[in-house]
Amino acid sequence: MAVIVLSLSPDSGYRITYKHEFTTIKGQRQEKVFDLNKFQAVFRGRLLSDAPELTAQDTKQVGLLIADKQPGPFALNLIQIQFKSSQEASEYNHP
Repeated sequence: MAVIVLSLSPDSGYRITYKHEFTTIKGQRQEKVFDLNKFQAVFRGRLLSDAPELTAQDTKQVGLLIADKQPGPFALNLIQIQFKSSQEASEYNHP
């Protein structure tokens, strides 16, 4: 399992990370679309219930983590990362 993480720094001064888990299939090219509303806010590993809404314009960092806690080789080749508006993403998910 892998996790995409987005970070923002609201006016409160501390960084909040939003995570979204996803699976990969070895040797298979996949296209993933992530809805910002489905990301979970975390701070130092703990889920936050009162975090500010995640918006693309406030995002300061994008990162990827390996989250299955299994030692061994892992490779993730990214072809493209693209951010879309809510309407564009909705149209993509429901043609």
